[in-house]
Amino acid sequence: MKTVRLCDYGDPENLKYKEGTFLQAGATRAWFIAVVLISCAASAQTPPTQIEMTNDPTHRWGEPEIAVNPKNPNDLVTAINVSYICKAADEQACELVRSKSNRTTPYGLLNNVPRFSAVEALVSADGGKTWKHFPMPTSPAGHPDIVLTGHPTATVSADGTFYIAYNAMHFEDSEASPVSHGGIAVTKSTDGGKTWSAPVLAGTPLDHLYITADLSTGRIYVSSGAPGALGPISRGDRAAMSSQVKDRWPVSSTDGVHWSDPQPFGGYSRGGQGSAGANFVPFVSAAHGVLAAAFRSTDQSICGADVPSPCTVFETTRDAGAHWSRSTVGRSWPLILRSRDTSRLPC
Repeated sequence: MKTVRLCDYGDPENLKYKEGTFLQAGATRAWFIAVVLISCAASAQTPPTQIEMTNDPTHRWGEPEIAVNPKNPNDLVTAINVSYICKAADEQACELVRSKSNRTTPYGLLNNVPRFSAVEALVSADGGKTWKHFPMPTSPAGHPDIVLTGHPTATVSADGTFYIAYNAMHFEDSEASPVSHGGIAVTKSTDGGKTWSAPVLAGTPLDHLYITADLSTGRIYVSSGAPGALGPISRGDRAAMSSQVKDRWPVSSTDGVHWSDPQPFGGYSRGGQGSAGANFVPFVSAAHGVLAAAFRSTDQSICGADVPSPCTVFETTRDAGAHWSRSTVGRSWPLILRSRDTSRLPC
């Protein structure tokens, strides 16, 4: 059982989600997602109200992220991963097969069975009391062969436009990697999550993605890479040349469609090998035109002469990563938080 608490400092009603499991007939394991509505001030005295969001035992559900409309806190959108549950033990899509890269992988992933892994939006217009399902578009524009998605992340801008970013992947049975090409797809909704735009690739590499909005400027930021190189897994083209640099990369956009060129965070060396022990937290935060990020490094050249490794590197940029201002402290495992009201403390 995993519980994660999400606090929106600007509104007294805050959200927590709880992820759990239950068993179906035949001992088929399924996932459900429940949202727990709480008040930060009253949570110690008032029992929380738990509401099942997915209400569908025929699929697995996981990795939810909730965004709250700043114009109307009753409008909620949850981006969530949904995967297929086999109806029979011998169903081909769920058969575990040994790939050429010596990994055990479900047949449905390795053979790109449509929606074997997908992303959906769960939408509430009453503060989380009731939820409706809205399927997401799958293939990014110009990439009809990419039919599998996962690991979504969500944000909302000051005007109430919701954005969801997710891994868009094409699998292949090769010795190098089970994923041949893909990228981070972004789609948006201007009607509270009921309809979603055709997804576009933001240009950053697969995995460990995060999306956030600068409520001051309206600019949207995506960052991803674990670390990753630009090329097939950022452009959705298996023939694309891979960059020499493997890093984490940010991009920005004012409309969720047109994105800036990816720039490295600077936590990894050139040549594709990476520095010793540069560990990024996926979270970034933005306000008043400034994007903030952090990572942990055991590379003394990154920590600097005055700070012993391992160190935490905190950096900011005003131009989506083209230039960074950096400082280091001798601590590990950073986490970036933003409060719109500095007089209030997190829950």
